[in-house]
Amino acid sequence: PLAYLLIGLIAILALVIIYLTQFFDANSYKPLIIEQAEKAGVPLQLNGDIEVTVFPWLGASIEGVKVLHPDNRDAQQPFAEVNQAGVKLKFMPLLSGNVEVDRIVLDGLYADLEVDKNGQGNWQAFIPIPTDPQGSTQEQSTPTTETPQDTDSSAPPAFALAVAGIDITNTRLNYTDHSQNLSAQIKQLDLHSDRITLGQAFPITLSTEISSSNPDLNAKLQLSSQVYLDLAQQIYQLEQLQLDLNAHTPLVSPKPFNVQLQSNIKAQMQSSDIQVSGLNITLNDLSYPLAENDNAQIDMTLQADAALNLHQQIYQLSKLIANGSVKSQLTGDQPLKLQLSSSASADLQKQQAVLNNTQISLAELNIGVQAAVEKLSENPQATGQLQIPPFSPKELLQRLKIQLPEMADNSVLSHLALTTNLSLNNNVASLQDIQLTADQSLLTGQTGINLNTQAMFATLNLDQINLDRYLPPISEASETENTDQPAPQPPSQPKATEESDLIPVDALKPLQAKAKITVDNLVVKKHPISNILLDLDANKGLIKLKAANAHLYQGKIKNTAQLNLNKTPIQMQFSNRTDGIQLNPLLTTAAEF
Repeated sequence: PLAYLLIGLIAILALVIIYLTQFFDANSYKPLIIEQAEKAGVPLQLNGDIEVTVFPWLGASIEGVKVLHPDNRDAQQPFAEVNQAGVKLKFMPLLSGNVEVDRIVLDGLYADLEVDKNGQGNWQAFIPIPTDPQGSTQEQSTPTTETPQDTDSSAPPAFALAVAGIDITNTRLNYTDHSQNLSAQIKQLDLHSDRITLGQAFPITLSTEISSSNPDLNAKLQLSSQVYLDLAQQIYQLEQLQLDLNAHTPLVSPKPFNVQLQSNIKAQMQSSDIQVSGLNITLNDLSYPLAENDNAQIDMTLQADAALNLHQQIYQLSKLIANGSVKSQLTGDQPLKLQLSSSASADLQKQQAVLNNTQISLAELNIGVQAAVEKLSENPQATGQLQIPPFSPKELLQRLKIQLPEMADNSVLSHLALTTNLSLNNNVASLQDIQLTADQSLLTGQTGINLNTQAMFATLNLDQINLDRYLPPISEASETENTDQPAPQPPSQPKATEESDLIPVDALKPLQAKAKITVDNLVVKKHPISNILLDLDANKGLIKLKAANAHLYQGKIKNTAQLNLNKTPIQMQFSNRTDGIQLNPLLTTAAEF
């Protein structure tokens, strides 16, 4: 009896297959398909034939499909159209709960997406309006009694999916937003893949051309990768990802540039972990205008690894290495080298971030930075260190083709070094414990700014400086010429000038600053000056020079001043006191100039 039953089932199945393949006309159902689509609010035109296969493939293909917009139903300007679409499923594996798909074909997809001036998209006409929003709201708000254990126990087994391949060709998309005055087009999009099997890596390639206006952009993109999908474990991978982008946009560069990217990306969505390894980005031929006839050509490579935990909001960037070069008329024949190495991490739940061992190199200039930040979203608090090892500013400026004026001492600007601590506390950013060495001079102290009020402060001390070394040399010929020249005529009296022209009121009035600067020893025009003190307090239009003091030639000079920009007319006050200056050595030194 069982054998007869099997034979009967096979016979029935054979008769069904013969009927569907020899006598069934799928095109007779086109009016029904159009009618059902119309009821769903999607006007269709089916201009091609529907082909149906039953064994060994259960599937269908169709040509000449147009989706009309419900408002105008213009077949000449459809909302979307497809030249050909088709898919086939193997019949026998379906009986065992598996899905094996032949190549999925989609050719000539076109869609025209448009947003009007009121921000409404033309695709919204296809979205059905709920008939009973109150009932829907009540249904959504009803608490569920299902427990996670019930869900896990009743979950059906996952299908085994295998697809012989996907071919999406000649895809074109238009997007226009009249409210933002922008438009974008995907002129050509092709997507291909070989056999797709869950739990195994399969290749995929994509190429497209993109253009847009406001902003202006023209780009060609090619992408290839090995894709791994495990739907049960929610593991997704892009292995050997390669992206090549050729683009031209005035927002970035006046000339076309190229970007290449290689990486491996793994996402484990159950644990919310994303890992990016072997990230390598190459930027070539980026142009940046420096002057009317000079563009800087920039080439750069970047390497990094990254780990992200989206659930715990922990982000790590490690092994970041960037190498770049800049070539222009300023850099001469040899490009200017730029290097960067760093690592960083952030924990948004703890509101903490750390920047570790960051090294920046520009030609002969090296900069080291490390910092730690807390309370990221509320009131950021940061501490860190900044260090610049000794280098020659003169050599760097010469490397940049920056012409320096002639100086009396050719050895100056040969040594510069800096160490300081960085601080951000209560919206006050500051440099503390400054140790700046320039040639034989040492500058110490602190300086900073209040980021809310823009009030600045500084307390600085300079141990010594000889300005004569930095001034132009005085030759004997120029001294002789100056001696023989007749005394200069006094300049003609200038025309009356408004106070607003003499004093930049608009620039000085909002100034908030407190500065106390001391110089132990200063030499200028061979005059030795010591114990210099400048004490300034500026507060929204009231500028007080509390002290402008100095010692010279066994005497003292004390000055104070006040400028009130809030009064009309502007009020100025000066006070000077000079004691014990020896005129003989002063005049003797001054006579040399």
